[in-house]
Amino acid sequence: MGRLIILFSILIGLVIVPIAYASPTPNGYTKLLEETIDDDPTEAYSEAFYVGDKRKVAFIARDVETADSDDSTVTVTILIDVPEANFIRSELHAVDVLMASGGTDAPVSSIAFTASGSNVFYLPQDVTIPYIVAKVTGTTTDASDYHDIDVWVAWQQ
Repeated sequence: MGRLIILFSILIGLVIVPIAYASPTPNGYTKLLEETIDDDPTEAYSEAFYVGDKRKVAFIARDVETADSDDSTVTVTILIDVPEANFIRSELHAVDVLMASGGTDAPVSSIAFTASGSNVFYLPQDVTIPYIVAKVTGTTTDASDYHDIDVWVAWQQ
């Protein structure tokens, strides 16, 4: 009987402990875009990504600038893509409800980088969007003033 109680206690511990200490990490993440923005191309788009059934959606943008005159800017914008548009660029609309973690409390639709750095912005949980597209646009970028930019999306189900 004593062995049965010990075995039962071990089984309960194997079930309860992982639940109690479950990690709050995202359920998924993927790289939306990885691009060098210089004189060609000066803008780039990710593929459409479905976020309709996801919650707690965050976007992570990381920029590494290589500059000789330090006057270039790269802007990351998150766009809404609806299924009827079939990723027609002129039909995409900026998501102007993103909240930025870089000190911006007001909703934004884009984040600009003038130097190397990273930023996180996210969709408020009460916003429903079917598909998103990440757009990166360079201003005064050229072969010697360029930005290597990555945009990731992370979420919980």
